[in-house]
Amino acid sequence: MLYLAVEPPFVTNLAGGDAARLLQVGVSVATRSPETFELMKANLPALRDALLMRFAGHDFATLATLAGKEKLRTEVHADVRRIVAAAGGRADSVVAVLFVGFVVQ
Repeated sequence: MLYLAVEPPFVTNLAGGDAARLLQVGVSVATRSPETFELMKANLPALRDALLMRFAGHDFATLATLAGKEKLRTEVHADVRRIVAAAGGRADSVVAVLFVGFVVQ
């Protein structure tokens, strides 16, 4: 398995609520394909942009729950697959998205 660390970790404001809320999340993407690994590295700016927009669209209350985090991981996985496919790769070669750090405050 090959793991691409999408670095640096993402930091974004969260929607909703009266107080300012932040999300900091570290992401790694798993693939068994060296070609997909290189494709993701080459398209890292597009990948980071899509994930930042995904993270910013969520709110504190949702991400404070396990179900909310799992839903977000599923959405991010779909985003990564879409970007790989758009770059000419095989979307199904993106095996998993891992949150390697996750802080909401």
